[in-house]
Amino acid sequence: MKFVSHQTTLHLSFKIKCCVDRLRPPVLIGNTGRHHENWGIVIDYTDRYDPSYSLAPSFDHASCLGRNESDIARARRLTTNDSRDSVEAYCLRARSAFYGPGGNNQTLRQTEVLEELIRVAPDAAKYWATIFSAISQKVYQDIFARIEPKLITSEATQFALRMLHANSAIIKRIA
Repeated sequence: MKFVSHQTTLHLSFKIKCCVDRLRPPVLIGNTGRHHENWGIVIDYTDRYDPSYSLAPSFDHASCLGRNESDIARARRLTTNDSRDSVEAYCLRARSAFYGPGGNNQTLRQTEVLEELIRVAPDAAKYWATIFSAISQKVYQDIFARIEPKLITSEATQFALRMLHANSAIIKRIA
């Protein structure tokens, strides 16, 4: 198998599927680091005249669930009455690592990436929205309950759970 760069030309339908499959989960977890250096494609040349393409395993998920926020900032956002400083507002303002058309110097918000995915691949986008909508908060709570308390603070856990809830609602609303 050979790894190729993001600049390799592939069929459009494959590109769209790659984007939809890989960009929906980062929106859910608020991963703002899903840039071009965090993608890979594996080409299997077992049949050298008809190679198969697949996404490399996903990697570099460090920039998600508010990990750059201090516990003081997390606590403030969790308890504020100011809707502009809430966890939900934080999720709505989250930027992706992708730029929009027209040479705009500012990266797209995660919600704008989501809207673009819906525009180019509505069926796939709705499919993922359905999957994410079916995940209950209890599932997320159970996952975080397995993390040793010495590895994550209570504020980080509550912030992450609230982000998952807010991003799930955003995905459901947009899709």
